[in-house]
Amino acid sequence: ISEAKIPSNIKIISSYAFYEIKNLQKVTFEKNSKLKIIDESAFFSSNIDDFFIPTNVYKISDYAFSYCENLRKVNFDENSKLEIIGEFAFAYSNIGDIFIPANVSKIPENAFSDCQELKIIEISEESKLLDSLSDLYLDLCKNTIIMVPQKIK
Repeated sequence: ISEAKIPSNIKIISSYAFYEIKNLQKVTFEKNSKLKIIDESAFFSSNIDDFFIPTNVYKISDYAFSYCENLRKVNFDENSKLEIIGEFAFAYSNIGDIFIPANVSKIPENAFSDCQELKIIEISEESKLLDSLSDLYLDLCKNTIIMVPQKIK
């Protein structure tokens, strides 16, 4: 398969659901998606290049998008409920920049491991991360700018 359309009633994309499906390039979601979890290694090593995370997703599990070498962009709905980004969730992908939604309270240091193209991590102005921003986040990726709202500068 080269394209997958996820029905609105699906709540979990199970572990290894699209694992190493090399032809998979595009994933879309029906309106009013009820998706809550993208489970472990769900898209591991697929060829998706752009991915939209639906509003109700609160967890992106370990290795969910790792080794997706064509993945350049991940977009979130402005009302994203994302809280959890797992270990190595986007490792070894080619994401260039990413916006971290407000409800994310922790990013594992290895979430973006070996993302050579990652240049900007932008953090929401309402982010829970701002309370615990430390040197750990400065080491997420070498040569990456972490953009934070003016209020903490």
